[in-house]
Amino acid sequence: MRMLLVAGAALFISLLVGGAANAENIRACDISDVAKYGAGPPANCQSLWATVVEQAVGNGAYVHVPDPGCMNDVAAEMARVHQAALDAALPRLSKYAGPLTQLTGTAVADYFRRNGGGDIGRLFSPYAKNGALCAPVMAIVPVTATVKGFRFLATDAQNGGRFAGCSDQGGECGIGWSKFQGPPSVNKTVAMQTVSAVFMNWSNDRPRHVKMIVFYEMPGTEVPLNAM
Repeated sequence: MRMLLVAGAALFISLLVGGAANAENIRACDISDVAKYGAGPPANCQSLWATVVEQAVGNGAYVHVPDPGCMNDVAAEMARVHQAALDAALPRLSKYAGPLTQLTGTAVADYFRRNGGGDIGRLFSPYAKNGALCAPVMAIVPVTATVKGFRFLATDAQNGGRFAGCSDQGGECGIGWSKFQGPPSVNKTVAMQTVSAVFMNWSNDRPRHVKMIVFYEMPGTEVPLNAM
């Protein structure tokens, strides 16, 4: 299989909520570790790739209401990234895969800074309201990819680090006091294709680790790359 520099590839936004972000691109059929991926491979996995993004999310303060909302306008922040990418159409960004923080000091970071994107490391600051810590989770998949499905997962120390599924319809995660707000949003520009969701943690004493898995097809023999 020839290796092509496809537009996009896996990119995970590293949030200022503690812990390191990481991402991986794997064949969907290689998803076999239930403790790590929540379940086995999806149906028709032979034609699919999976981009897996993982993030540590800190605990919030004690709350007096169930399911507290977020105050931060995540949609506006996402729109800034998309517009900057659309305006710049930077080839280096379209070929990159990995944590966004690794772009600090590059021409990509300089462009975002000059064009209203702000400091990359602070672009997606979490925001607490009524004790909830709300963290946007964002992946980039190749522009040429066709997104086929998603999987949301979360865990904490009390769960023994075993990832369990979360609803993509806004229901509370099985580990409690947390949820993804709703289905992921898929957006595409000439420069990149993004998949984004918002995770809420309103536990006052349980930091969480969350995962979003994006399943997609690549045309022909193209494959996603993990380096610029």
